Amino acid sequence: MKRARGAGGLGLVVVWALSIGTVASAGAQQVPGADQLRPQVSQIQMRLQKDPNLKNNRIEVTVANGVATLKGKVDTQAEKAEATRLASVSGIVGIDNRLEVGSASLDQAVADSALTSSIKEKLESSEMTRFDGVAVRTNSGVVTLTGSVQSEQAQKKVLDIVHDTDGVTRVENNLTISPPKQY
Repeated sequence: MKRARGAGGLGLVVVWALSIGTVASAGAQQVPGADQLRPQVSQIQMRLQKDPNLKNNRIEVTVANGVATLKGKVDTQAEKAEATRLASVSGIVGIDNRLEVGSASLDQAVADSALTSSIKEKLESSEMTRFDGVAVRTNSGVVTLTGSVQSEQAQKKVLDIVHDTDGVTRVENNLTISPPKQY
């Protein structure tokens, strides 16, 4: 009798474990539906970032019920149309393109040029080291750094200088670290 009771208890544990597995599986099946949106958003964002005319624009992408919504600002009507084309990925049934078209004005170009000059001046006057290998480009307040520095400490100094400059909205750090060659 004890033996049967033990086996019955084990059977209940197995049934209970299986039922938990079934509940967990049912819960897991609901999540992928939501997770399917993430790859679509990521895929659209990746496609926008690869486009040379769109990569420096801030475009917000959301997906709901198979409809991709694009918000932000682009420079031309052609860029807006290209963003719509790039948002057409698998699983998207419609695109709500709310992008505003507003080409970079002369004021923005002057502001970007002044910002680039200010950053370059600060880098040149830095007492820590010289930053001859650093190129600075600004587009709508987004500063892109390319080139190389001699150490992680030098890279941190460059980033601190740029982040502390008024008018910088975002920094794209493409700097590499290349220690000086010793002969």
